[in-house]
Amino acid sequence: MRTRTRPAGGAIARRMVERIGSWHVAFSQDCNLRCRYCVTGHGAMGEPPAVMTEDVWSDFVSMILDGANPGRNIFLSFGCGETFLHFDRFIGAVDHMQKRAEAAGVKTTFEVTTNGTLLDEAKLQALARRRIFLTFSVDGPAMINDANRMTISGDGVFHAAIANWERYKEITSTMPNPPSINVQSVIADGVDLYEVARFWREKGQGVFMDLVAEPPFNPGRQEMERWESRRAGYLASLERLAMDLAGELSVPSFLSEYRGPKSLFDIWFTLFFERSNGACGAGVGALAMDARGRLYPCEKFIGNDQWIVGDISLGVDGGKMAAFRMAADALVSSCVSCTAAPACHGGCLAATPADGLSLNHNMGCDFARKVEVIARKSFDILCAQ
Repeated sequence: MRTRTRPAGGAIARRMVERIGSWHVAFSQDCNLRCRYCVTGHGAMGEPPAVMTEDVWSDFVSMILDGANPGRNIFLSFGCGETFLHFDRFIGAVDHMQKRAEAAGVKTTFEVTTNGTLLDEAKLQALARRRIFLTFSVDGPAMINDANRMTISGDGVFHAAIANWERYKEITSTMPNPPSINVQSVIADGVDLYEVARFWREKGQGVFMDLVAEPPFNPGRQEMERWESRRAGYLASLERLAMDLAGELSVPSFLSEYRGPKSLFDIWFTLFFERSNGACGAGVGALAMDARGRLYPCEKFIGNDQWIVGDISLGVDGGKMAAFRMAADALVSSCVSCTAAPACHGGCLAATPADGLSLNHNMGCDFARKVEVIARKSFDILCAQ
């Protein structure tokens, strides 16, 4: 990879980049699976499939490391598509950045969200040596997972994914301060959150990320009806699960003994410490970059040119970033007095990227309030134990 000298005259852009501690990187805008509920175009984000070239990555590393202060911490999260479609290229990119970061006295942490199907022993060992954090996307037991997550030819992927998750845990278990290993499960049509939670509990997993499958952009009546039914089923399962967990646990031991969905734990956590989660950080402490080197407030805006706020050649465009922040602040200010704020982190600004910023897309605020009611009710029971 070449090391690039950045053009002069970008003092404002440089200062804005220096404030970014978290980067979401679409290294590969493509995927080997064809999940039924996918709304990203199988990672392509509405564009032709792409993978980051060495030149783009090298320019990105130069952008964030040139002149970086020693002691700085940078977190890089890889997602959108399946990064390990291009495993060797990804490892080369990691090695390049780690070498330059070490020379600059900068600490880097790499996290990859993966479906886990393209890994093997040699690749897992290579990731462990580089201390790569992994989040495995597995939707629960085989019957649930393989009903929605499959290869292009329609084959189920549960056994490969779960075997690699278990093996990576085993490989890293003897390491001092091992890299974080997480799981996330999408709750799709007809899937019972309670059953998914029981599966992960039996597997010894603590907190798992639970995501309700989103409807496609501009959904029709039928898609909206399915979305409403899916949310209703999720809420019913969440309430049942929350009451069971509240009856089993107590304060403050739940902080270490909790085994269940992250959505509930996060709210319990904020209620216990009497603080809000705050906004997600899009365009403030975090930025995203697509495979072509264009910068966005977060990865959900990728593929929508109107939300480009810079590129790896010039860095962050101060005017575009300021305009985004002003529009975002105007929306989020309406959340200040909302009791559901801990349930939604201030809302997702990228719900309708093609149509503009929106917080209440598809009645998302109503859904968050219902989750909040369940969490508060169960938290009261938890505190009474």
